Amino acid sequence: MNSSSISYQLASRSDLIDIRLLQEQNLKKNLSPEELREGFVTAEYTVDELAQMHELTPAVIAKHQEQLVGYALAVSPEFRGNHPLIDNLFTHIDKITYGNKPLKGSNYIMVGQLCVRKNFRKSGVSLGLYQAYKKWYSDSFDYLITDIVFENQPSLKAHQKAGFEIVSELNYAGSHWAVVLWNWN
Repeated sequence: MNSSSISYQLASRSDLIDIRLLQEQNLKKNLSPEELREGFVTAEYTVDELAQMHELTPAVIAKHQEQLVGYALAVSPEFRGNHPLIDNLFTHIDKITYGNKPLKGSNYIMVGQLCVRKNFRKSGVSLGLYQAYKKWYSDSFDYLITDIVFENQPSLKAHQKAGFEIVSELNYAGSHWAVVLWNWN
């Protein structure tokens, strides 16, 4: 698979159904133990929740020909109050100090989830999604923040390769998470 045949763009409303379907195929609860080793997503979003996110900050998507092969959900702080997992992360971020300054009130955007179709993994799609994310959002935000469950080592390594650093850890829903930040300044 040639990574140059993948295009990156902001999602349209019509892409939300495909995002939801790809999410469903990669939810931790739907995968076998063998499949979990390749990576998974934890949060489950309805199409309505995806539409609410989209109205504030559209997701970044990757397409091969016309097929959605990956996405990175963009969650602005204005989405707070609409999803328990996202709300928990916002609350935790409010307590973090980065560069001797509190993140509460800082100008950041959050990745609500990143997912790459199985047959496109290890082909640079995650990195491409994050480069596109930076292209579209770094003029408006100083930081990109997300969390990754520690047991999902493929995802944690991909985020560190993209430029994220671990700034905190948290426990939620029986799992241990790394909170990671990419400084765009």
